[in-house]
Amino acid sequence: METPPEHDQHDPREAIRASFGRDELNLAEFPITLLSDRVPKGCKTLVFEIGARDSDSQPARRKVTITGGDAYGLPTAIDDEVLVALIQLTKLRNDFTSPKVSFSRYELVRILGWPDDGKSYRRIQEAINRWAGVTLYYDNAWYNKETGTMVSETFHIIERATFVDEATKRVRRSMGQPELALSSFSWNEVVFRSFQAGSLKRLDIDAYFSFSTSIAKRMYRFLDKRFWVKPCWEFDLKDFAFEHIGLSRKYNVGQIKNKLLPAIEELSHATKERAAFIEPMGLEERYAKVGKGQWLIRFERKVGASLPADVPLENPQEPRGLVAELVSRGVAAEVAEELVRTRPPELITLRLEVLEWVLSQKNQKIIKESPTGYLVSSIRDRYLAVPKGFESKAEREKRLAAERLKREQEHEGARLRMEAKRREDDLERRLSQRWEAMTPDERASLEAKALAEAGEEARQQLEATPKFRSMLMTPIRKDYLRRLIEREEASTNRQVRQTSQDG
Repeated sequence: METPPEHDQHDPREAIRASFGRDELNLAEFPITLLSDRVPKGCKTLVFEIGARDSDSQPARRKVTITGGDAYGLPTAIDDEVLVALIQLTKLRNDFTSPKVSFSRYELVRILGWPDDGKSYRRIQEAINRWAGVTLYYDNAWYNKETGTMVSETFHIIERATFVDEATKRVRRSMGQPELALSSFSWNEVVFRSFQAGSLKRLDIDAYFSFSTSIAKRMYRFLDKRFWVKPCWEFDLKDFAFEHIGLSRKYNVGQIKNKLLPAIEELSHATKERAAFIEPMGLEERYAKVGKGQWLIRFERKVGASLPADVPLENPQEPRGLVAELVSRGVAAEVAEELVRTRPPELITLRLEVLEWVLSQKNQKIIKESPTGYLVSSIRDRYLAVPKGFESKAEREKRLAAERLKREQEHEGARLRMEAKRREDDLERRLSQRWEAMTPDERASLEAKALAEAGEEARQQLEATPKFRSMLMTPIRKDYLRRLIEREEASTNRQVRQTSQDG
């Protein structure tokens, strides 16, 4: 184990909390590691890809490819945690003013919340070495904050790393070179330039490191970025699971839901370490089927889960609302602002939903080749027609609400019918018990009274068909007994109320 330098004596987590953690926006958008801690045999490359989002002159898809070096291979879930810790360390050391960051493994262990032992130190060094060997290929998928455009970049996360052992530390300290007694790493120019351009968001690292699974950690970073734009998001389920979280594409819809469930549960419920992050929902609210084999997944930021108001946002000029929605689909910021200023918000929302639906369908090559141009034209020219089979979010919510109401009404109707049947069965039992308890004389007297109340027509019918007298008399007798019991119960209830009032 390393002896912590003087400035490592204090808990670095406390220093991070004072100014809040940070996450790089591009690294939060796509997964760049496996979700497991072991690399499957033969797996040397990861690829994540989403559909069209950019202007006509640019490629129609965004793609990220990750290849591992020969010595250390592909990055794993633990390496992702180390990368997050390295970003926090850079904020602490120089506030993103220098790509070179001095560190001790002891300090990183404290940030990560790992045991202070040799195994943790070796794992940190292995992770940094692995990031130095991993190559990332962002094909029209790296957001350049300086130009406001998607660009293609190829780079390593870590450009260089130096690890200092205990003997070298002692020598350099004795020579009055305490800074050289620390290990160091240097960010690649692409990543560091993004840091300096302000492509950063806040990150609650206490919450992040408290999640028990890599899926939950990954979902937290991705949704935390998206919730900055708006508090409610719907994603194509497979795009979300495969391209933004990193689940295996071998999974079917049912398996995807099962894999995501524990992470969703974690993000939906508060613990002593963190508040709930997303609103809990039932399956019908969380998932919606919108086509053959196509499902949407829905998330809402938990009310009160926003970051403290006294912590300023890094990018106050970042577009919000419908402008942000349009920009995220490749519309230039000034064009997006002009459309939002001159067109009804209902029209823009409708055309955004139509675009997403069209891109999910087959045989839409013209639109898929020029999605942003189609979107802008449909808003400018005020397209009101929608494709056959399209269902807007409002219509879908209305339909689901109607279906829920129908189910509730059917459930209530079934409950009322069961209750009525129970009351009827109970009354039949009481009628039978009352009749069985009577003597022959009492039965004869009751039937005479029942026949008298039934009227002359009923009496004549009995006299005309003496062979069926017993069968015809049964419903007359039951009706009379029913009325008799109801009158007795009404009288008892009046007495009870009178006694209560007198008391």
